[in-house]
Order: sequence, then C-alpha cells, then structure tokens
Amino acid sequence: MEKCRISFLSFFFCLHFFGLSYGQAQIERQRDSLLQLVQQSPADSSRVHLLIETGKLFLSSQLDSAMGYFQKAFDLATTAGDEVGLARAKIRMGYIHIRHGDFDKAFELCKEAIPVFTAYDKKQDLIVTYNNMGEAWNEKGNHWMAIDCFQKCQELIEQTEVPPNFPIAIANNLSLLYNDLRLFEKGLLYGKETYEKAKAIGNEESMGIACLNMANAYKYSYKEDEALTYFEEAKNIGLRINHQLLFLIAQNNIASILMERGQLAEAKRLFEEDLSAYDALSYPYGQMTCYDGLADIAFYQGAYTTSKKLALKAVEMAKEMGMVDYIFGTLITLSDIALMEGDFKAWKAHRKASFLLRDSIANHGLSHAIQELETKYETEQKVQQISRLEKEKEIDTLKIRQKNGLLGGLSGLFFLLVVLGTLGYRNQQHQRRIAEQEVVIQDQIIRELEQEKQLSSLDAMLRGQEEERGRLARDLHDGLGGMLSGIQQTLFQMKGQQILPETSATALNQVINNLDHSISELRHIARNMMPEALVRFGLTDALQDYCDYIGDSTTLEVNFQTYGMTERLEQKTEVVLFRIVQELLNNVVKHAKANKVIVQLLRDEDRLHLTVEDNGQGFDVEALKKAPGVGWINIQSRVNYLNGQLDLHALPGRGTSVNIECKLS
Repeated sequence: MEKCRISFLSFFFCLHFFGLSYGQAQIERQRDSLLQLVQQSPADSSRVHLLIETGKLFLSSQLDSAMGYFQKAFDLATTAGDEVGLARAKIRMGYIHIRHGDFDKAFELCKEAIPVFTAYDKKQDLIVTYNNMGEAWNEKGNHWMAIDCFQKCQELIEQTEVPPNFPIAIANNLSLLYNDLRLFEKGLLYGKETYEKAKAIGNEESMGIACLNMANAYKYSYKEDEALTYFEEAKNIGLRINHQLLFLIAQNNIASILMERGQLAEAKRLFEEDLSAYDALSYPYGQMTCYDGLADIAFYQGAYTTSKKLALKAVEMAKEMGMVDYIFGTLITLSDIALMEGDFKAWKAHRKASFLLRDSIANHGLSHAIQELETKYETEQKVQQISRLEKEKEIDTLKIRQKNGLLGGLSGLFFLLVVLGTLGYRNQQHQRRIAEQEVVIQDQIIRELEQEKQLSSLDAMLRGQEEERGRLARDLHDGLGGMLSGIQQTLFQMKGQQILPETSATALNQVINNLDHSISELRHIARNMMPEALVRFGLTDALQDYCDYIGDSTTLEVNFQTYGMTERLEQKTEVVLFRIVQELLNNVVKHAKANKVIVQLLRDEDRLHLTVEDNGQGFDVEALKKAPGVGWINIQSRVNYLNGQLDLHALPGRGTSVNIECKLS
C-alpha cells in the first residue's frame, strides 16, 4: 500500500516554557504548596499568578484540571483589571485549545495577548505566545507561518535574558519543521545539537523531544534501526519522568515501524494501548494517529471493512482539526481499500481527491515562496528604476549645461560665488550643530556620571545607615541594656536585703517596674534597628518574626506567606527588602485603619515578587505622587536601589496593594 505523506507526531513544546521538567513527587509537593498559598492569598494579581502556576503543574497529565485553574485566573484577572495576568491566562488557555485541536480559538487568544505583552515589554511572555502560535500553525500543516513565528521567538530571545530551556525549545521546534519540509539532514543536525544542550543542563524532557525529532529524521530517511533506537530512548525518558504524552508519542511511532516490518500483532497492541490513553486525555490528534495506524493494520490483515471504518474516522477528525497532511495520507489508504474491494469508482474518487489535496499543499508552499521572490524582485526593480532615473537626470543636466555654454562664464562666476557662500553658510551651520551635539553629549555624560555617583552615594548611604543601625543596636543592647539590667538586679537585691517602710517599698517597686519597661522598650528599639533574626537566619525568618511582633503588639491581623525562598539572598538585598516591608507595615499601622494585612514573598528562579496588601481605608494615589512623604520616598529609593519595579494600587475606602518585582543579580 503506497502512502505519499509526511506528517509527524508533533509534540507541543510550550511545556518547556511552562517549566514542567520535574519528577512526579516534586510536582505534587509544589501543587500542595501552591494550593495552600492560593487559599490564603487575597483576590488580586498575586492570586492570579498563583492560579496560573498551579495550573501549569497539571499540563502534562490533567488538562481539564489545568484549564480549570487557568479559567479561574482569567475570571479573577478580569475582575481585578490585571491586564498582564489576563493575557497570561489567555495564552495558557490557548495551549489547552491546541491540545484539543481547536487551533482557531488558540490563535484568537494569542493574538489578544500580544498587544498587552508588547505594551508592558514582557518579552518572555511574547516568546511563549509566538511559540504557541508556531505549534498551532505547524499542526495545521502551514510550515511557513510556523517558521515565521519561531523566527520571532529567536529575535526576542536575542533581546532579553531567558532561561536556558527557551532556546532549546525553539531549536527543537525548528528541527521538527525541517523534518516536515523533508530537509532531514538539517532536522537531524538541529536535533543532535538540541539533545547535547539539553543533556548539559539536565533537562530530560527536552532530551526526549530531541530524540523524537532525530528518530523521525532517521525514520523518513529509511534508517529504521537508528529511528527505533531514539524512539526507545524517548519512550524510556517519558516513563522515567512520568511524562505521559512523550511516552505515548514515542510508542506510537514504534508501533508504526513495527507495522511496516510486518509485526502486526505487536503494532496493533501498542496502537490500541495508545488510543485508550489518548481517549482518557481527550487528545484528538493522538486519537487520529491511532485510528490511522489501526486502519493500516486492518488493511494488511485483509479486514477491508474495518480498515475503511477506521480510516474514515481518521479523515473526519483530521478535517475537524484542519490537518491537510493527514487527510491526504488517509485518502490514499481509502483508495487502496476501494481497489482491493473492486470499487473502481470510489478508488478513482479517493485518488483524485488525494491528488487535488496534494497539489493544494504544494501550491500553498509554492505561493509563499513566489510571494517572497516577488517581494525581492519588486525591491530590486525599484532600486534599478531609481538608478535609471538618476542617470537620466544626470544626462539632462549635462545637456542643459551644453546649451548654456555661451553664458557659462558670467553664470559660472555668479554660481561659484553662490556656492561658496552656501558652502560657507552650511559649514558654519554644520560647525554649530557639531558644537551643540558635543554639548548634548557632554551633558549626557555628566548626567550618567551624576547618576552613577547618586547610585554609589545611595549604596554608601544605605550601607552606612545599616552599619550605624547595627552598631547602635549592639551598643544599646549590650552596653546600655547591660547597664540597666545590672541596675535592675542591684535594686532587686536592695529590696530583698533592706526593711523599708511601706511607702518606700511601693516607690521602689514602681522604680523597678519602670526600669523593666525601659529595658523592654530598649530591646524593641535595638531589634527594629537590626533584627537578630535577619543577621543569623535570613530574610524569611526575620519577616516572620517581625509580622508576628506587629500582630501581637497591635490589633492588626498579619498573614505572612512565602514561596520559593529555599536559599538566602545577598545580605544587602535582604536588609533592603526587610526595610521596605518594615516601612510598609508601619504605614499600615499608622495610617490605613485596617484590621488585616497580607505580606507575600515569592521567588521564581531569578525574579522576586513582594506584595503587601491591606483592607484599610486606602488613599488617593495621585495626591501621593504630587506630595510624597519621607517614608514613601525611602521605599521608592530602596526599590530603585534594587533596580526593581513598584506597582501601587489604592482607592479611598478599598484598601491598598503594593507590588514590588525585582531581578536577583
């Protein structure tokens, strides 16, 4: 049975960008931690972020659960007016639609997200979005559009710092596309390069995908032994990291090779096993490939009625998803079945339909190539036309000069004077512009030096402040605190050794009580200046201790949450972040009239997110911008010191939310 198609079992590489490269136990631990944070967090942008992160952990195994969390994030972001959070929820939902074969809906969601990410300069989110669109175009069989999308990904990757798995995923996609375009040597080259890079960083999921691409390149180059080796490795990786889709795709291809080798029983068993798993995942693309494989097996076994039924099912699903490559191949299968059944009319109809579809696919690619060539040709034509017009103009100028040769002397002298004057004037203007530009450049250099000086001064000032705070805290605690404690002990001894009148004893007790209160206040001041927990145990423990203290000493309910803070930060970064939280909580206590406040500290690889949100009376943000207080200036200067971004949301009577994001050096 002849088949003239090439359509690989593609893998949706968006998972790379969503960070699903963990073991099952680690995923479950992260789910539990995130779900707990989701329940505790307020209904704001921080909860949107947590809902999306939770949904991403379900992508490799439970699509319906993942969609549920993305939908909650979508609804919450819509209510809260969080444009970026809404756009991020859309591209994650778009990924689910791709998995379900609803490519048009995926395109719609991705296109809605692009202007938002562009406006907020979220390049990493744009990379994920174009990657999704590239995958969808590839599944629809439009490899040119897919290449355009992946090239945009590469351009964005060159403009920003990205995790190492980003360029690996794009290279895997390009390997797949070159295979689809029958450029197997280039597809194999990209596959090997990607495999080595993924192996170097220990990313087994990327290694498995690279194995699929290399195996497909070998398979369609008729090197089945090499193809089986890489398909088996991809299958083992999928089993080891509990990645069901990677396992199923590899096994599906193994079944296809076994079928071509005549091992029909084993191939059928594997196809049926895959089909059952794809049904559970509600993954139409995988279901379609299994129906197609089972149709071929039934054909080889002479069960033409069963083969026809399965092939028609595959064609129906391919049409629903708009996958013309598979429609073409399965039409060949139907034509062969009709030939074996003696139905020459159906055989001719299926053959004609398959050839028309093949020509349509070829014409689509050819049209794209012709369009590119026409664009290049038109550009070259325009360049030639401009050159020709310039030459014609030059010739006309020479003719005019020849006709006016008799007046050339006087006119030439006059023209020379005009030219010299013009050149002199232009030279003067040019010198003036150069001088102005030099002044601008010098001003710019001075501003940059002043800015560097200000940053250096700010660094020195903050460092000096913290050193002075630490010294004062130690002097107060160890020096004055020790002296007061000694005096307290002396008074206790005098009280026990002397018999005093009742009035004197009462006065002495009052003095001891006042002294005890003074010692407590002194320790409180020393702890505020430089908390011992911050120096000894780090930022997380210090913030927890400070939040507990605020909650115990006031009527304010303080809820502190942290995620991803497994390692300590640089000491100066921890001190600056602690001072920011300290200032924000002091503002809440003094001005907000709130009864609840939440402090969240989240770390996502090299990004740090800090949120302080209360349910108090709020305030007018515009009024604060016009006349900021000393405390708010201190907060802003510390955020600038961290090269961070501060986002303030507040409305009178509706509470205040302060969100700070910075990159860890």
